[in-house]
Formats: sequence, C-alpha cells, structure tokens
Amino acid sequence: MDKLIELFNRNHDDIQLTHSTLSFFDEVIEYHAFDHPTSYFDIMPIADNHHNYFSGLYSSRESLKSLIRRGGEQLSAYNKLFSSAILHDDIKPDKVKQILNATDNLNIAIA
Repeated sequence: MDKLIELFNRNHDDIQLTHSTLSFFDEVIEYHAFDHPTSYFDIMPIADNHHNYFSGLYSSRESLKSLIRRGGEQLSAYNKLFSSAILHDDIKPDKVKQILNATDNLNIAIA
C-alpha cells in the first residue's frame, strides 16, 4: 500500500494520498461541516455487486429489531433452562416432545 500511495503522490500534484484513521476522518468531516443525507425509507437496498442486492441492514424499525433480539435472547435462556431440566429431572417423554415442538414453533416464529 505504501508503494501505491508513493507512486500516486509522485504522479499527481493536485491530490495528496496519506494513511488515515477513523478519528482523523471524523475530524475532517467535522471541520468541513458535511451534512450527511438521512434516509426515511423503510429499507435501504445495498448492492453487493452488479446483480445482487440485500436489504434490512439499515431499517427504520429499531423497536421491532429490538423486540426480535430480546425475544431471541429469552428463547435462548428458555432453551438452556429446558435442557437443564431434561438432564436433571425426570420428565416424561411425551412432555419432552410437546415442549420441543413448542420450541421449534417459537424458533420459526422468531426467524
């Protein structure tokens, strides 16, 4: 990278390349008072390459994402408690199957 920067700087007088850090980038943005655009759309599609797009990375539904994350955390805690109960207690096989089916349904709903 150093050789590329050196070669570029040698051949261009109007632009100077240098190594940078995020703190330096923040200082430059603040110094020039750039106004970053704000998107109020529900989902912003992002291109991975020319023909592939994905969305949902930036979404305006933070509360829904938070609810899903907390639900996943609670489901994970429930699964640990259930596994512990199966290992340490005598639970009838019918009850185990019933709880496993309910857990599968919850996993599908959260996914």
